Amino acid sequence: MKLGIGAWQAVDNENRSTARENARVTVWEIAALAGCAVAFVALRFPLYVEPGIGLGWHSDAALLGLMARAITAGDYPLLFWASDYLAPLISLFTAVVGSTILPEVGPLALRITVAIEVLMAMLLFHVTLRRAVGVPASLLGSFWFVAGPGFLFKLTYAPLGHEDALLLSAIIFWYVARTRFVRAHHWLILGFLAGSGVWIHRGTLFVLLPALLLILVDDCRFLRRAEIAVAGAILAAGAVLGYTPAIIGRFGFDQRLYAPEKSPWTVGHLFSRIGDVVTHDFWLLVGADTPVGWIGGIAIAALLVSAVRHFQPSRESWLAAGVVATSFAVFIVSNDVARGAVRYIILTIPILYAFAAGEIVRLGGRWRAVGLLIAGLITVSLYVPRWQQMRAVVAAQLEVHESWGGFDPRPALREIAEGGYTVCYANVWVAHKLEWLSDTGVRFVPYRSVNRRMVESLRLGALPGQKCFVDRRGGVHALTAEQEMALRVDTLWGMHGWRRPGNPVPW
Repeated sequence: MKLGIGAWQAVDNENRSTARENARVTVWEIAALAGCAVAFVALRFPLYVEPGIGLGWHSDAALLGLMARAITAGDYPLLFWASDYLAPLISLFTAVVGSTILPEVGPLALRITVAIEVLMAMLLFHVTLRRAVGVPASLLGSFWFVAGPGFLFKLTYAPLGHEDALLLSAIIFWYVARTRFVRAHHWLILGFLAGSGVWIHRGTLFVLLPALLLILVDDCRFLRRAEIAVAGAILAAGAVLGYTPAIIGRFGFDQRLYAPEKSPWTVGHLFSRIGDVVTHDFWLLVGADTPVGWIGGIAIAALLVSAVRHFQPSRESWLAAGVVATSFAVFIVSNDVARGAVRYIILTIPILYAFAAGEIVRLGGRWRAVGLLIAGLITVSLYVPRWQQMRAVVAAQLEVHESWGGFDPRPALREIAEGGYTVCYANVWVAHKLEWLSDTGVRFVPYRSVNRRMVESLRLGALPGQKCFVDRRGGVHALTAEQEMALRVDTLWGMHGWRRPGNPVPW
């Protein structure tokens, strides 16, 4: 079914010729993209081999890996173990990679999966932004994105699920930019992407909202009111279809949904968030997270100011601007995010880099040398700190995640293996990480902390055999029969949201 013929036809014919012109790909462009992929792997290669492969992890990243193992074993959870966000897309991909390309679902499989997701997102953003800023600028932005800011680099070796948001947002960004929504299947596909995107990661809303506004302004003017109503119904049907797994999944969890704490929203909070973004968050986003990074960060900020002055209206550029504006607006207003949590607006990075690079490419004549110097400074300011970050991971110097502590996991894993423990207790920031990295099959019960597998924890606690407790510093302690029973009772109390006074273990 085709919606809106007549006035649309002339515009469609004109846009088709422009699209064909913009879609031409040269050999050097393909070679440049391949070079970006090579640079991505080369910068991270020590993290794909020993000893780096077992370092740099934290418990949240480990959960994604444990989900992948559960999927491989035949468990197909539709929610992220009792959470209504972060559906297991990356875990599903990891299960496939670990079952086909690699011999096991382990740390290497997860890191390769993240690399594939991020590189696919880079490619989709490139083929879309090349129409807004030109091929050279989009390629330069992609090259910067390969290194990226420190938090993005960390997500490529210790993922949190925001890589899913990046990839899904890139797919929606590319699809909306290249599609005129005048056919029924266009609306159905967009609806499905919207529903599944919100299920998998709500960060996709940052591209969905401006995309719908763009379609309403740019495409729906060619449709009659009745056709708009039909299109809306088709969009809604696709969204319901995409979100269906989340609805089904709510009947399959073994505990109440995990609800993150939120700070109350106030006007003062709003002004505080604006100050955070201006003085701190924006700079983290563009890569000014080290002394060297500030050089490139200041240059990128100046280039973006210039890009606003030279803004060239087009479908792609309006969509890009809408994504950036929506992302920052929600990031500032929301009380779900805290200072420094710029991973939630990760999809703005390739856009900001591309438009900043566009201003460098714009410089010509006697200013060309200045442009090359600026491009070189930004490149150095991103790649040198990321190389240092990689070296720190390999040296086991970046095991601490946020403010929850950490330690080199290797001594604890050796002691667990030597003790023959099959079940251990630990704080959640220790438990999932060690379970994920262990090659002995030891299982962990999260103790007095967030536990998304409470029923499973009770089953593990009832298993026979010597058990241990791992403290926050990595010390491994054998449990007496009395201590083990006390921890089982404590776990049962935690299932009801209660906490018994005192501590059954002295560690």
